[in-house]
Amino acid sequence: TNSLISTVKAFKINTNDALDGVISKVNEVGNKFAVTNKDIAEGLERSASSMAVANNTMDQTIALLTAATEITRDADSAGTALKTISMRIRGIDEETGTTTKELKAMASSIKGLSGVSVFTDETKQTYKSTYQILQEISKVFDKLSDKSQATLVEDLAGKRQGNVVASILSNFSTAEKALEVQANS
Repeated sequence: TNSLISTVKAFKINTNDALDGVISKVNEVGNKFAVTNKDIAEGLERSASSMAVANNTMDQTIALLTAATEITRDADSAGTALKTISMRIRGIDEETGTTTKELKAMASSIKGLSGVSVFTDETKQTYKSTYQILQEISKVFDKLSDKSQATLVEDLAGKRQGNVVASILSNFSTAEKALEVQANS
């Protein structure tokens, strides 16, 4: 119930659509991937608000949680990591809630290392969704040097959440499949 309420409120889903709009998608993904419905619910509870504010849909968030949890086997950490990643990409310190110069510089580092911009256009006023950024990075990640990969993972997630980002980047095809499953649920 807590996860459902959190998800519905964060993604501004009509409560009349909550049963079909949330539960059926969670159930479909839980049935078709190496995650449980409980895994997805716990991950959503920890990340929904931050992911929604970071231009992600509920479906994209579930897809990223699925890709991470299949490898890490830890939905709580995956949810917390997605919250951290979405905030870091936008240059916000998770603990203080303020924008920092160091985290703003990280956006330049991501572009320099991977060629992927975190913004939708040159005005740098609108961020891409976390899903889109990670999807674009996943396409070039294997071509980067070990040092660039390590720097990029740390820039995105910090030291404590790096395992989750690495899991998502190496398992992004699962995120794409999970997104497709939800579209057809």
